[in-house]
Amino acid sequence: MGPKWICVMVIIWVSIDGGWCHGCWEQERLALLQLKPLFNQLDWLEGEETSDCCKWGSVKCNPATGRVITLSLSRTLNSPVLYINASLFLPFEELNILYLSFNNIVGCIENEGFEILSSRLNNLEVLDLGQNSFNQSMLGCLSGISSLRTLYLDNNGMSSIPSDQSNGFGRLSRLSNLEFLDLSSNYFDNSIISSLHDLSNLKVLNLENNQLKGTIRTHEFFGLNNLEELHMSGNKIEGFGSLQGKRTLNKLRVLDLGSQQNNTSIHLQSLGSIPNLRTLVLTNNYLNGTTTTQELGNLSALEELFLDGSILRTDFLQSIRSLNSLRVLSLGSCGLKGILPNEGWCELKNLQELYLNSNELEGTLPQCLRNLSSLRYMDLSSNQFNGNIASTPISNLISLEVLWLLGNDIEVPMSLKPLANLSNLKDFYADNIVQDLDSQFWIPRFQLRKLIFRSSLFKKSKPHLPNFLYHQNDLERIYLMGCEFGGVFPTWLLENNTSLDDIVLGGNYFTGPLLLPSHSNLHLSGIDISDNQVQGQIPTNLSVIFPNLQSLRMSGNFFLGEIPASLVEMESLELLDLSNNQFSGGILWQSDKQRSSLKFIKLSNNRLHGRIRSY
Repeated sequence: MGPKWICVMVIIWVSIDGGWCHGCWEQERLALLQLKPLFNQLDWLEGEETSDCCKWGSVKCNPATGRVITLSLSRTLNSPVLYINASLFLPFEELNILYLSFNNIVGCIENEGFEILSSRLNNLEVLDLGQNSFNQSMLGCLSGISSLRTLYLDNNGMSSIPSDQSNGFGRLSRLSNLEFLDLSSNYFDNSIISSLHDLSNLKVLNLENNQLKGTIRTHEFFGLNNLEELHMSGNKIEGFGSLQGKRTLNKLRVLDLGSQQNNTSIHLQSLGSIPNLRTLVLTNNYLNGTTTTQELGNLSALEELFLDGSILRTDFLQSIRSLNSLRVLSLGSCGLKGILPNEGWCELKNLQELYLNSNELEGTLPQCLRNLSSLRYMDLSSNQFNGNIASTPISNLISLEVLWLLGNDIEVPMSLKPLANLSNLKDFYADNIVQDLDSQFWIPRFQLRKLIFRSSLFKKSKPHLPNFLYHQNDLERIYLMGCEFGGVFPTWLLENNTSLDDIVLGGNYFTGPLLLPSHSNLHLSGIDISDNQVQGQIPTNLSVIFPNLQSLRMSGNFFLGEIPASLVEMESLELLDLSNNQFSGGILWQSDKQRSSLKFIKLSNNRLHGRIRSY
């Protein structure tokens, strides 16, 4: 019994002596209040009721010790320049993460710079100084924080430092534990690369949107032996690669060279000598050179290739059969034209994601597509493909989860019977919906989350909604705008799908009264049943059944009676369109003490009287 009581007394004594009584250490609470005048977006109060600073916004504490471990400090836009006194952070001895971005900080008070933090803040690992106005003189005072693993210096307007200066990035070599460095959106030229070679533990380097230009060789990154990600998009790089016999960047897995601001093709050389390269981003470039195509073909270990917005040769898809490890191929808006070839790309049997959207591809889908049985996501939207989906090999892609066909001439039977084998299908987007009444009655194996039918070829036959929808219970979004479906308003869709977030049924021929489901739906934020033939009154309990509704569009129907006052009492409703109906009576509003959340309201072409209140 005795030893246990001694242990408890020691713990109490340590806690009281350290000032930790209410979940927040007193000296840290006082230090936070000293920071408040510098960062005018903080709403911390000094009152006794708010003495627990661990509950203040922008502050996170260690729940076991009560010490502050994360601070996120900011000021309003267009605040005057700030010279910071880093000694104000010394009381936070367990501080692990410090966010100081967007503060227009230009420097530190003399002898009170970040270098003094090294004496006490041994746990500081993340420092965000992005979106400020630092110059290179700040770099020296950062070099003493040896515990840093992540450093953001993006968007500071810094430029490369002449080699005769010793207080620049050379001083950062002392950050021996640094693993992540963001220097994006500055004015660095190629010399910045050699300034970083002592950061031997660096894993991620971001040099996006600087002034790198010309040809960059991998051996220029000597010393960065642990680099895994290199981001250099938005520069003026004309070429990238390795020299024969020089192997560097052996651990590099991600290389981003997208959006180079050149009018010539970017040249790649010996990328195959980077043995672990898994992700290559070359978006928004000119890639129509034969050399570039051949270089891509040498990357047999590549798993992700992003070329969106780049100009490709028409035979590109035929030349990539050697990329047999590829899992993601993204070729949106690449200027691809004509009929898809029957060879090359169809041999990528490990492919899981294929994006061919926004090109000028045409004709029917080739039968070799059935070889890509591992596909989970496929986007063919905004092309000129034709035919009927029933005659395509899509039914063989049994792993498919997401399929985009919008903006083509592919006909899709409204029953979706041709997709019967796709038990994993979650999202389906298509237009050109056609009738197939003989296949209406079947039970699908898939449960959709999102369904978009954007247009139909019904020729005003007004068919009822397809039978497969009666078996869907997980829908989050359904969009059937302008499809010319008919029948009684499908309340069962709302009843069966309790996770619905958005339902768009405008431009159809639904009739009858608007009946609501028996249960409330807290997820639903948008309803659009405009331009139908729904009639009767709006149920007065609509605000109860859908309490979080933000948008309600019911124009162009035959609703009548008074507009329920409860609609404008909904706290979340921002858009209300009840125009072109037969509503009558006065416009009922909240009391003067209440404010409406409505930002857009349209009540024209009804039989209403009164004035809309301006808020």
